[in-house]
Amino acid sequence: MSAQALNIPIEISPPDSGMSAALISELAEHLQQLASNGTTQTIDLTSLPISDLERRELENTLGRGEVEITLDTIGLSRIHETAFSGIWWIKHYSADDHLIAEQIEVCLVPEIIQSHPQDILQASRQLQQLGREENPGEAHD
Repeated sequence: MSAQALNIPIEISPPDSGMSAALISELAEHLQQLASNGTTQTIDLTSLPISDLERRELENTLGRGEVEITLDTIGLSRIHETAFSGIWWIKHYSADDHLIAEQIEVCLVPEIIQSHPQDILQASRQLQQLGREENPGEAHD
């Protein structure tokens, strides 16, 4: 009988730093502040010493809610509501699709998707102009 070598894959995971659990506690506090006084918070995941395993664990724990948004500007930004109302997971990508920033925002609606007052004023002017072009004989304010 000849001996055969067994090929057993071994995956070495980095030790759990506790960052995921700490972030869950921090997010719970931020949600309390958002609900009580409207204070918003942003956690920049790219600046934290969190392993890929812990990041996936955190993302799995927070889950996915009902809203997903994709912005296409210089690069894509992918935003999704987590399963916890008021917590949004935001990923920004470069033009060549490399992740450049990853954040968790605790807010009613992420700032990046809110319309800016100047853009709203410009839109109002454009609609007024369209109204004048559609109805040239009517008096307008």
